[in-house]
Amino acid sequence: MPAAVPMRINRDALVGICRHYRVRELVVFGFVLWDDFGPASDVDVLVDLAPTTPIKSLLDRAQLVVELESVFGRTIDLADKPRLYPLLALKILAARAVINAETA
Repeated sequence: MPAAVPMRINRDALVGICRHYRVRELVVFGFVLWDDFGPASDVDVLVDLAPTTPIKSLLDRAQLVVELESVFGRTIDLADKPRLYPLLALKILAARAVINAETA
């Protein structure tokens, strides 16, 4: 698993977002972990939400994306861990960097 993500992240803000939305685990994957990650690259984020998450609609999900984009300073592509296609999940889970893990 990669050791570091090549960007500064306000961890306090990220922890606050994860607590608010009851994100049990937040990981990044994809280009952010590759050598060709650049200033124009977006960030692929995978979340595992607690069953008690306040996300009940697409608007709630969009708000989570907006808040994550403010922390990362980049466009975010958000994926939900339980909804991943199984073969894709194996690749993502094998090459990811855990950014925040909270107990719900």
